[in-house]
Amino acid sequence: MWNQPTSAGNGTFVQYPCRRALREHAWGPMHRGRVIIVDDDRQVRRALQRLLRVAGYEVEALEDAAAYLSHGPVEPPACMLLDLRMPGMSGLELLRAISGTPSALPVVLISGHADELTRSEALAAGATEMLEKPIDEAWLLQAVEQALAQAARPGH
Repeated sequence: MWNQPTSAGNGTFVQYPCRRALREHAWGPMHRGRVIIVDDDRQVRRALQRLLRVAGYEVEALEDAAAYLSHGPVEPPACMLLDLRMPGMSGLELLRAISGTPSALPVVLISGHADELTRSEALAAGATEMLEKPIDEAWLLQAVEQALAQAARPGH
């Protein structure tokens, strides 16, 4: 429940509760929305899960497009973080397949192999944003907030 002791700057050490434990213990679980992560890289999925959970989001991580397609409906407000390059169906192919369907979520595409052409294709296919790996945490959280705001709008 507690993080490791940290120096207070004056030679003493102070223990601070870990953010998640404090949040759940003191105020109950906070859910700012649901984020579905679809990425074939296990380490990326875990890192994104940790970051988003600490930020107060409910998170589910899936390993590929097939897992998402067999997942079933997602309760709103929700958005998706989608890797561009995956084995089988790519992120862009999945985005095109779900775009315009009643169950479509706002999508933030992430990639370590993006160029301007791919970015413009992703935005034309309906992505709300495209971020390059390694991902800046502040930009990621801002993109997730914007995607969830879009998901909460009537008619989405």
